[in-house]
Amino acid sequence: MSKQHKTKNELIQEITKMQREIQGLKKTHENLQTLFNVAPIGLSIVNEEGLYEYVNEFYCKLYGYAPEELIGNHFSMIIPPENKALLIKQHKEFMKNRTNTTKEFKVINKKQEQFTVLVTSVYFVDSDSLPKKASYVIDITEQKKIEDIFRYQAYHDSLTGLPNRKFFIENLNVALEKCSKHNHMLAIMFLDLDRFKNINDVLGHSAGDLLLQSVADRLRKSLEGNYIVSRFGGDEFVILLPEVYYIDSITKTAEKIIKLFDTPFLIHGKELFITSSMGIGIYPCDGRDPETLIKNADTAMYRAKADARGNYQLYSSSIDLSAFSSLTLENDLYHALEENQLVLYYQPQVNICTGEIVGAEALIRWQHPELGLLTPDKFIPLAENNGLIIPIGKWVLETACIQNRKWQDLGYPPIQIAVNLSVLQIQQNDFIDTVTHILRASKLNPNDLELEITESIIMKSNIEDLMKLNKLKQLGIKISMDDFGVGYSSLSNLKNLDVHHLKIDRSFLYDIDLNSNNCAIFTAILLLANSLGLNIIPEGIETQNQFDFLKKILSFTSSTLQLKVNTENLHTQNNTQIITENLCAKIQGYLFSPPVPADQFEELLKKRKFEIQ
Repeated sequence: MSKQHKTKNELIQEITKMQREIQGLKKTHENLQTLFNVAPIGLSIVNEEGLYEYVNEFYCKLYGYAPEELIGNHFSMIIPPENKALLIKQHKEFMKNRTNTTKEFKVINKKQEQFTVLVTSVYFVDSDSLPKKASYVIDITEQKKIEDIFRYQAYHDSLTGLPNRKFFIENLNVALEKCSKHNHMLAIMFLDLDRFKNINDVLGHSAGDLLLQSVADRLRKSLEGNYIVSRFGGDEFVILLPEVYYIDSITKTAEKIIKLFDTPFLIHGKELFITSSMGIGIYPCDGRDPETLIKNADTAMYRAKADARGNYQLYSSSIDLSAFSSLTLENDLYHALEENQLVLYYQPQVNICTGEIVGAEALIRWQHPELGLLTPDKFIPLAENNGLIIPIGKWVLETACIQNRKWQDLGYPPIQIAVNLSVLQIQQNDFIDTVTHILRASKLNPNDLELEITESIIMKSNIEDLMKLNKLKQLGIKISMDDFGVGYSSLSNLKNLDVHHLKIDRSFLYDIDLNSNNCAIFTAILLLANSLGLNIIPEGIETQNQFDFLKKILSFTSSTLQLKVNTENLHTQNNTQIITENLCAKIQGYLFSPPVPADQFEELLKKRKFEIQ
């Protein structure tokens, strides 16, 4: 027989060997299959589309599904609805990047019960060169519960359940970073129970513990939001106000906490009255790191105890609260215009002889969402410092002109609307264009607009800027000098700028009926204005006595000047009225009306005039 052909015995041997190898492979496969199924690890294989192709018994047991309920379906069936989109996106990124990962996931079983798993995902290519993802899943729900318990114990006080010092310090560090980034304050309140040692000594430590628990519960319930109430130990409670914009909110919170102790605590069936003392440290004034802030708040607390128990004390007794308020107010001002928080009020200007409403001064107010209605002295200086006065001033002028035109369209007699200007507005290259554009857009007659400036504006303006005002005057717009008498009161100012009116500051009229000096100054201004052909507007008339005395001065000055009047006018008006109106055509003040919103001013226009006594 040829050596190229195997004998029957050789073939039998080879077949027998192959059968043994096949049996071995089967045994290995069975062992692996058994291992996959009995191992306390869920195993799944999904294809590129995310469809299950294989799941082991433990995986099915873990999620409560039979194999046939999973195979061919998308893996997202075990993902909570709120996370489906994110997990599907991550699967696509995984198949694209081919990078193995280990992550924790929240999943749901067939009963829609949620639990936590640790999933290790491995990318591989099968025998058909198709990409697959194998995932090894471990249920770590119990482990997470234990971790949560340990974490809670590590960060909370065992007696009261409040956050402890460790929790407080970590959150304080986070809050300090936000303060630095977003330019706001935070406050730390260090609270200590007054004479707590006496309670422990007299009533026992169990009563002391119950009191601490009651205090913690009362603080927790009363301080909601993002405040953090913690217990540092003993009878020391520390409170974090992580985001503060106004000093008022700090002091109001402090007062609220102190008042919590007005109500007695019920301990072992008996009422127990106790007070607390509190110290307050504020970032950045009293420190910029946790240690300094807490130390200073603690120091302030001992000051409060020494002063009078049952109160609070700021660490910096000389703290410049207005500086902090200005800082936060300036931040808010950037949003005031775009969020329609600004509003105009109007104060009537009245003919001194007839009581008719002949004009109005437009006065800006800020309807702040937290601080309420703010007058211009609270925010206009800030606007002038940061340049916001330009858009704000334009808004005021535009709103006042539109409103004046609206009243005229409703049939009310035309009146002059007075608007205050800032030097920054006048210095703008497009100042004249801005004013004329607003007049055209609002269809307001230039004669019905009066622009008010102060002497300081003239002092800060160059000739070119003053020429802008003169050009506007040539269009028919009235120019008046506001607060005359409190600034430089320079005659050269009046010469350089041809104004129509001088508005006499209210400080000269406040006690004009009692102060001879103010009376003499006012009379001198009257004579000066008359010699320059100007008309005065007294503002700040608040009482009938002031008004009566003002009329006496005007009458005396008129007779002294011996003003000549047109014979034609004498036929229609009495001589005294003409002389008075030449000196002082109109006045304004609370005697007639405070500044009021547009709708309330319209009610005044309906009456047309005030009764002049």
